[in-house]
Amino acid sequence: MIKIYTTTIIFLLSLTFFHSQRKTDINNFDFNLIKSKITKPNLRSTERKKLILELILDVKKINDKNLLYDSYALASQYTTGREQLKYGDSILMVGKIIGTDAKIADAYIAKGMILSTNKDFVSSLDSYLKAYDLLKKGKNSYMINNLEYNIADTKNYLGMHEEARTSLQKTIAFFRLHHDKVDGTDYRLYYMYSLISLIDTNSRTGKFGDNTNLINEGKNFISVKQNADLETLLPYLTSSEGMQAYYQKNYRHAIKLLTKSLSTYNDQWNHSNDYFFLGMSYWENGEQDKGIKAFAVLDEELNKNGKIDPKFRSAFEKLYEYYQKKEDKIKQFEYIDKLLMLHKVYEKEYKQIFPHLKTKYEIDKLNREKQNLSTSLKEQRYFNLFLIVLSTLLLLGLFYSILRSYRRKKQYKKLYETYILQNSTGSSFEEESVDHEISSDNFDEKFVDDKEELDEIDEDELEEEEILTSSGTMLINQTLEKQVLDKLSSFEKSRKFLNPEVSLKSLAVYCGTNTAYLSKIINSHKKCNFKTYMVNLRLTYTMYLWKSNAASRMLSIQEIATKSGFSTAQSFSKNFLIKYEVSPKYFIQQLNKNQRL
Repeated sequence: MIKIYTTTIIFLLSLTFFHSQRKTDINNFDFNLIKSKITKPNLRSTERKKLILELILDVKKINDKNLLYDSYALASQYTTGREQLKYGDSILMVGKIIGTDAKIADAYIAKGMILSTNKDFVSSLDSYLKAYDLLKKGKNSYMINNLEYNIADTKNYLGMHEEARTSLQKTIAFFRLHHDKVDGTDYRLYYMYSLISLIDTNSRTGKFGDNTNLINEGKNFISVKQNADLETLLPYLTSSEGMQAYYQKNYRHAIKLLTKSLSTYNDQWNHSNDYFFLGMSYWENGEQDKGIKAFAVLDEELNKNGKIDPKFRSAFEKLYEYYQKKEDKIKQFEYIDKLLMLHKVYEKEYKQIFPHLKTKYEIDKLNREKQNLSTSLKEQRYFNLFLIVLSTLLLLGLFYSILRSYRRKKQYKKLYETYILQNSTGSSFEEESVDHEISSDNFDEKFVDDKEELDEIDEDELEEEEILTSSGTMLINQTLEKQVLDKLSSFEKSRKFLNPEVSLKSLAVYCGTNTAYLSKIINSHKKCNFKTYMVNLRLTYTMYLWKSNAASRMLSIQEIATKSGFSTAQSFSKNFLIKYEVSPKYFIQQLNKNQRL
């Protein structure tokens, strides 16, 4: 059956407002005029709601029950959901107050249609049957067969196909002979609706024998000139043929017919039935991917309404199986959840047929699978989080490595240009052979009096040096200062700094002064303390050695540290890295490659 669905919302606050603000002119009240305004197709919804509320209030004031009944019926056409159901209750209440069998039956029919629109088919059938009992007392055959069609249609929704088939055969027999327009109702439509519904019912029950004749009967009826306005129903006949082809397992033909019907409809309905059978035909024909696209329409309907016709349940079983095969656990979980939700809806709203609903998966099995998937997804989320963290750390590590490599190459280039490419290193190392070896015999005996190593200078001695240099109060004789500077120059040229046993005290003795004076002079003229002074001399010599003697580049870090005056390789490497910002190992590797970056 083709039903008309409309949307609007009733606001009770507005009702109270209109009560207090308006006065009804009973003498000039015109129900039909107001109705014509309400039913204007282009009327804004807010204006329509206002007119409906005004109409109901005015009719209540004039205390006309028949007009109040008609007002509620009109309002139900422009509302949905709970508000529409409330208007349905109001229609039935007023119908019972009026009290005639015809009016009460009409009220039950209206209530049944509203319940059907809201997918409450069990209650809808109950209302229709109550109306049927009342109509049978009269002699209005049109109304009785009209209702018989609605009952059959509802029974089909509830899976009661054999009973529906019997009712439809009755209605077709009547409307085949009586399809005039009576009291504004075009019974040609009910004739066609009955034909289409019986064709579908026959297909569901495997009784295909009469369908070809019924389909041709419908097409021939539409082809008559005076029925040309019914051509919009032709796609429904095509759909019925496609549905029959599916039940006859002629899936290719079903796909062709259902695709044609969906492309030729000229109305606002979503035609879920066609999409269901199209999806099932694709699925059985081995084209599951196309079937899933058709089922997506049903999935959207379920998401929107929270319920769906029980006959479409198998589509969601197929969706679950599809994503199970794809090993998409998130989608599997989604459709198991929907199957469980549908089970609850059907158990509540389809009590008469619920025990007979066919289902591929038992509820206990679905619950177990849902629990297993929930556990698996939780573990997967933790694993994915671990991968994200790990990937982030790896990317950061890679970024750091690239940045470090860039900085080292840049620093190497700077050092290469400063210490290797230049003709002079800034010291007088060229005056002696670079193969010159420094031993204890080369030094004045004064250098071996103190065995303290350079990189292990006594902390008290350093603190004393810092205090003396930071006070700025010590005065030095200029003659003595010149003598000390000359000695330091000689100390550098003769490379006595290569002796690892040199200390501040031994150097002070060599320079003919005390440690305090020497420390102040070094700080003043060399712009650093004693320890840094010695490190700079030795590292500068290392650079000179690597520049001047290619063979020295083949020496180990320990060997080059010893030649440069450091007591350990660790001390050499640490000080080299601090001063030049690259390790000696990296520098010598690049130098051997002669990489001028």
